[in-house]
Amino acid sequence: MTSKKIKIADLIIETGLTYSGIPGADKIYTFAKIGASFVRDYISEQSEKKAYKFHRRLLLSDDKSQSETPADADLDAADYHALFSACLADIEEEKSELYGNLAKSIATNKTPKEYKRLFILKLKEITWDQLDLLANIHVIESHRIMPTLGNWDMTTKELLKNHDPFSARGMDIHFLYQNKFIAEEKITRIGKQFIESCIPSEMLQPSAYDYKQWLGATFAMLTLQENGSAFHGCHSIADHFRKMRVKGSTGLMEGFLERDNEIPFIDFLIIGFQNGKELPPSRLNNLEKLISRKVALQVIFMSDERDAVVPLTPNAPYIAISQKNIDHAGQIAYDEIGRLLMERKANRGH
Repeated sequence: MTSKKIKIADLIIETGLTYSGIPGADKIYTFAKIGASFVRDYISEQSEKKAYKFHRRLLLSDDKSQSETPADADLDAADYHALFSACLADIEEEKSELYGNLAKSIATNKTPKEYKRLFILKLKEITWDQLDLLANIHVIESHRIMPTLGNWDMTTKELLKNHDPFSARGMDIHFLYQNKFIAEEKITRIGKQFIESCIPSEMLQPSAYDYKQWLGATFAMLTLQENGSAFHGCHSIADHFRKMRVKGSTGLMEGFLERDNEIPFIDFLIIGFQNGKELPPSRLNNLEKLISRKVALQVIFMSDERDAVVPLTPNAPYIAISQKNIDHAGQIAYDEIGRLLMERKANRGH
């Protein structure tokens, strides 16, 4: 038997959602072309809010001005009724738009056909908190999220580890594992498809969780002093780069140069030291090798700005930081690195 199809164009007309403002009941519930008169049995103030949210998400773009779903798209009547009925019956009003979003994903074939009935059932079963947790996991895994402290990418472990299994969060986590939406602290392929089918894309962005993202460039800070103003100046520079959302490793000391070490996955290197610093030939040779592979900047801290500036190597640019501008060392280094990276990009373009 062929399932009856509901045309999106008909729904737009019947719901009155092409007009501004919340449609009245006579606009929303007349569905003469789709045989939806049964909906009138559900009418209440709460049901009307849910119905509006459902159809707004199904039919309109985010600015509510025009249809995001192609007017020639269609939806099986059975799927439409199943989703709309579940929306009206759900005690969590927050999920109303998600039913409409899933209907839109099905109508536009963004949801694989083999998953549509499963996803309809699971959207009815899952709670808002469980959806929010799954969306949070998806965001963390899809972006380079800054942790509250530290210079690494945030992971899902803090969301999923060390929760009382009988707490609300513990039971939410168990539900996601039980339904194969997550496995081994990662979102699964079906979990990713499910959350992208139900949750609007703007709710799957870091800003939805007040997260900050690392920017593209990464660096390593090589500090050639274990104390004193140069040591503290290097930490000040690292703090400024983190404030500017530039990810870096800052624990490298002079001993790192004992061997010919590579530093993978970085875009630039900062070498901080006190003016007059000298390195043994072997360490200087290893430093030269590092500099030859990456954009590098020597940051030379001056005890007396009248002294002659003595870089460790002539093969990398340098900036001199005096005691009077040490509080601005981070900004000075940040600006110079930006110039060097742009210069390299321009040279590669020629």
